[in-house]
Amino acid sequence: MQPVLLAACSAAALLSLPSSGQAPAKNTVEGNWVGGAQVGARYVFLRGKIERKNNQFSAIIDAPIENQTASTESIGTEETLSLQLPLDGKSLRFKARGEPNRLAGVVARADGTQVGHAVLRRWAPMDAKDLALYSGAYGVDPKRIITIQAGRFALYYYDGGTGRYGIAYPSSRTEFFGGTGALRFDQIDMQLSFLTDSEGRATELRLTEGHLPPVKGPRTIAFATEDVVVDNRDVRLGATLRVPRGQNQRLGIVLIHGSGPQDRNGFNGGLRIHADEFARRGISVLTYDKRGVGASTGRYDGSTYEEFAADALAMVRYLKARGDLGLTRIGVWGISQGGQIAPMVAAREPSLAFVANTSGTVTNPEEQEIYRTAAQLRAEGLDAATIRDGVTLQILKFYYARTGFGWDSYFDYYERFHRAPWFEQIIGSPASKDSTAWAFWRAINAIEPSEFWRQVRAPCLVVFGGLDRLSPVDRSIALFRLAMSTAANQRFEIKIFPNATHDMQEDPTGAANEMTDLQRYQPGYFDYLAGWILGK
Repeated sequence: MQPVLLAACSAAALLSLPSSGQAPAKNTVEGNWVGGAQVGARYVFLRGKIERKNNQFSAIIDAPIENQTASTESIGTEETLSLQLPLDGKSLRFKARGEPNRLAGVVARADGTQVGHAVLRRWAPMDAKDLALYSGAYGVDPKRIITIQAGRFALYYYDGGTGRYGIAYPSSRTEFFGGTGALRFDQIDMQLSFLTDSEGRATELRLTEGHLPPVKGPRTIAFATEDVVVDNRDVRLGATLRVPRGQNQRLGIVLIHGSGPQDRNGFNGGLRIHADEFARRGISVLTYDKRGVGASTGRYDGSTYEEFAADALAMVRYLKARGDLGLTRIGVWGISQGGQIAPMVAAREPSLAFVANTSGTVTNPEEQEIYRTAAQLRAEGLDAATIRDGVTLQILKFYYARTGFGWDSYFDYYERFHRAPWFEQIIGSPASKDSTAWAFWRAINAIEPSEFWRQVRAPCLVVFGGLDRLSPVDRSIALFRLAMSTAANQRFEIKIFPNATHDMQEDPTGAANEMTDLQRYQPGYFDYLAGWILGK
């Protein structure tokens, strides 16, 4: 898994005010809404739309992280409404009063028992091509660069000066708002506004956080970018090359994605953030779309680790062939699944100058998935029996994938738990023997990352977060140390950031709601990682 991005005025009042040049919003519930529901200790990110049909209001509300949707055909009036929520088997309703730009009220069960509260805020959808006009880097000062990456619905932002990271939804054509956490919008304390040229492309950013004075900065270009195509047999991979301007370290690096159908920017812009941080430090960086994603040909579904490793290796060889770059050293860095693939690339390309891994387990994928299941269910506050049932389901899933036996036992557990609120987000296994997922799990089950680490003679780095719920950190470090000993490779380092998550974002509380509440990358992470790479 990987992990999924703002206006000058009082935080609480922000969305109650009209944007500059806009008329005040009509007091109607019709429109697009984003926010969340607090039910006990659990906060759930929500996004939805309310429409008027035949003088009746209807709604569709999504809980994207939970992979759940609920619809309500008749929600009430513009003044008072009642929405079904995609939570707890759709047994909860959101009862609220309509305001110009906010819906706030209680979350209750069918019998009227109040179990929480929710706040939704109005946003103004934009086409992806229009959001892309804001992507880039903006220099508040030489040591504070703010990176903006367009997503499907909103902008992802990263403040290199403070480490703050999050998602900003549009409130107008040039204004975007963010909350107190990456996906928490019950309170608004950040706004981004942009100046644009005649073609709508952003030229300057203005940032306001809470009650701090606003800061602004122009679009800045610290490195050149070049879109390229790299061939790997019958697959053509779309990629972007960043080449530093000014100080150039003559060092090249290929970035390898985590799991899932990711493009060259990564989920939530995470790969782009890493690429920009490296390039600003004088490193030439190559990022690419996974096969079957973005501008790359081929198929993502059914692809194997060996194929992903071959694609990354093609990127390394492309950099080696670019004599005009003057590179004297080339290495690879991967995150999560990419950290498992990095040593596979190094085993095939002994000339690599270094291999770096952030959060990639050194256990096999089956062991990692079983650990992840228990850790995430525990973080959700579920009891020991539920955790045991979830782990058993994963064990049965992988046993069937590996051997072709045990379908009845697996399907019995599937039937018992596939409607549980945690199933889709944490397990998500199929109901049919015909699913292509079985071939994928069968293939990855044969991968033992430690076997590839044993073949690496180049300098190696592994970085983990102490609050990682996806990779078994202690077990991975033990296997990595054993692999380095077997390889007689003494040129390695291990770094743990105690308060960091799997994605290297700071999680000071360790609470279950980390995906919504996270605010910034782990302080010191990028300096440490880039410093180690530059020292190789």
